[in-house]
Amino acid sequence: MIVCEIGLILVLICLGVYTSVTDIRYGIIQNKVLVVTLSIGMLLDCIYYGIFAREFAVTFLINLLVISALAVALYAFHFWAAGDSKLLFGICLLFPARFYDAGDKTRISALLMILLIFLLAYLYVILDSVYQALKNTRFFGSGKISKNEVITFLKQYVMCFIYLNALSRICSHFLGPIYYENMLAFMFVNIFLAFVIQRKILFRKWYVLLIAVMVNIVLYQKGGTIKDNIRIYAILLVVLLLRYLVSGYNYAEIETNQVKAGMILSVATVLEFQKSRVKGLPVATNEDMSTRLSEEEADAIRRWEQSKYGKEKIVIVRKIPFAIFITSGSVIFLLIRLFM
Repeated sequence: MIVCEIGLILVLICLGVYTSVTDIRYGIIQNKVLVVTLSIGMLLDCIYYGIFAREFAVTFLINLLVISALAVALYAFHFWAAGDSKLLFGICLLFPARFYDAGDKTRISALLMILLIFLLAYLYVILDSVYQALKNTRFFGSGKISKNEVITFLKQYVMCFIYLNALSRICSHFLGPIYYENMLAFMFVNIFLAFVIQRKILFRKWYVLLIAVMVNIVLYQKGGTIKDNIRIYAILLVVLLLRYLVSGYNYAEIETNQVKAGMILSVATVLEFQKSRVKGLPVATNEDMSTRLSEEEADAIRRWEQSKYGKEKIVIVRKIPFAIFITSGSVIFLLIRLFM
């Protein structure tokens, strides 16, 4: 058993380190590397769960299915690229299920690993923003918070609160002890959904919001109370506030002739293209992975530089190299399970 576990962990670390390097240097996670390492991992899994760790096979499958669904959701909502989702799936495939069990009641322990991954990524964004501020890097924002921005932020928070509180009541009512035993995991889900709620126009529709309000009213006595989730909503407020304050450092100014396929343009840059007659220029951007530049669009932008309205520099959205956080989060989670 121990030999199989050591083998799985070594493959996991090798996969994580290699993909972290390629993600940081080139912004890609190679499919051929995933295929080779996961083939080795599946072979080790068959031996591990087929002979030595049969009692952990169900736990392995549950965690793998849940994390796979979450990885697909993160890609579908454009939080990261397809390569990041594949890497996350691979990490869970290679993670020995015996270390999911720490004697507690949390069945889907891999969600705690995902929470750790995003906490590391979020910490990176904050520290990087502080570093950029100390370097006097250009802040792509107003530099001060207006009254309208405060009102908009509070409206968004209240909207998130209504939806998430409704979800909390539904979960606590129908899942009962499972919900309360996995509060940390549900806290991550809430934060993830808060970003989705902010981005999607659907949640701003009055009739959708009304449904959430009705759920809160109907399940007022049957589900959990606001007091039960006060920590989640406080953390959510801090997360959204910090995300807003550091957002101005999420951009970078580059030479127009250095633009490449896979980059993400800022809204302000795309607006610059509207008065140009150069064909093939991007017409819109969501500033997420869904609007990465194609090779044709990148070529059109380089041609645009030489046109009448062209500029020598453009602003892009800085990409977060998630591979290193996926690797670091999984390794730290493994160490916690081993020694705590």
